[in-house]
Amino acid sequence: MIERYRAACERAGCHIELVFLEDIFPCVRDGRPGVALCSGETAATPDFVICRTVAPALSRHLELCGARVFNSSAVSLLCNDKRRAYAAAAAAGAHVPDSFFLRGGRLPEDAAFPLVLKPAWGSGGRDIIMAASAEDAKKHMGALDWESWILQAPAPVLGRDLRVYVLGGKAICAVLRESDTDFRANFCLGGRAGVYELSQDERGIVEGLCSGFGFSLVGADFMFGADGSLIFNEFEDVVGARALYSLTDIDIAGLYVRHILDELGAG
Repeated sequence: MIERYRAACERAGCHIELVFLEDIFPCVRDGRPGVALCSGETAATPDFVICRTVAPALSRHLELCGARVFNSSAVSLLCNDKRRAYAAAAAAGAHVPDSFFLRGGRLPEDAAFPLVLKPAWGSGGRDIIMAASAEDAKKHMGALDWESWILQAPAPVLGRDLRVYVLGGKAICAVLRESDTDFRANFCLGGRAGVYELSQDERGIVEGLCSGFGFSLVGADFMFGADGSLIFNEFEDVVGARALYSLTDIDIAGLYVRHILDELGAG
């Protein structure tokens, strides 16, 4: 994906450089926020940053340095903290499963298992289980180094979900992901994928939900109700595109770079 961004920028007449998170040090020097390099030098402020890691604090620091960050720090914080995403999506009118936000290993006494247990900051389907009981949930939480968790009602239809690639508030393409062996259908976990044609109503639901959050490029993920209706699952701001590139000729990296340059007034 990095090479796709590099090639897209070259075609658009701009230069992009790969910098690893471990090689930079946010700092304050001479009374101003900046970024120090391993060499000790202070890096010049870039015109824009495509952040391909979950680091909202770093994104905010870069914004304070004067760089435009895509997605913004506010979007990164919303997307990667599922508690914020679920509350915001519900407030925007989306169908969100009943969810408890947990801290400290305590569970609500009226929780009716089985329930899905997931870390509040997780991604890619990792560390998510279908907890059969409170004891099962507590054991799983105790074995992993996550401070905050979400306990959630499972979708009526398991092993089937929808990822919609949303760029600048517009749905670009949707990919249906399915698994016959796991309630998680993530492509990276072995689920199969195919292009999904959004209905006019579905497109309206997706774009209506995404319109108010200032997204640049995100994956908006949905589960399905028994009647086929869309149930919100999560937003991915560091969204993968392996399925999209394997199934279509859509160059999402090229479209994203063009969107960025348009946002900067350099399109």
